[in-house]
Amino acid sequence: MNINTLLDENQVILSLKGKTKEAVVEELAGTLVSNQKICNIERFIQDVWGREKIGDTAVGFGIAIPHARSSAVLSPAIAIGRTAGLHWNGEAEGCVQLIVLLAVPEEKAANNHMAILSNVARMLVDEDSRNALLTAETPQDVLDTIEGYQRTKGGGAE
Repeated sequence: MNINTLLDENQVILSLKGKTKEAVVEELAGTLVSNQKICNIERFIQDVWGREKIGDTAVGFGIAIPHARSSAVLSPAIAIGRTAGLHWNGEAEGCVQLIVLLAVPEEKAANNHMAILSNVARMLVDEDSRNALLTAETPQDVLDTIEGYQRTKGGGAE
């Protein structure tokens, strides 16, 4: 699944206001509500925290990928945000600067969820792509980075 098809510039916040993981996830989820990707923000966020309890979604490199399969999701989507740095688990180590929120409809979860997560993770492991996302000046720069990664590194295979 091409991850660039799951995102538009209205789902990118380059300067998140939240100072906690709860606040930034809510802020990012709000972009998905505004773009009619999710229909119930409370339900979706509850599902994100349910998944977070299973295992930490801070993956290193200053990145967190909170995600959920949820009945509140109308269509697969991604929201991306940056912070000046927050402690995802309240610990001094593991300061997160880039958050990629994934939302997948519950009924399409089996294939879509893992394909999206896998493509996002591969892109974020790529140092050039990661650095470009961390230094992007505009939401369009973020979209261009993702599109470029998909085109040149083969991250868009369905």
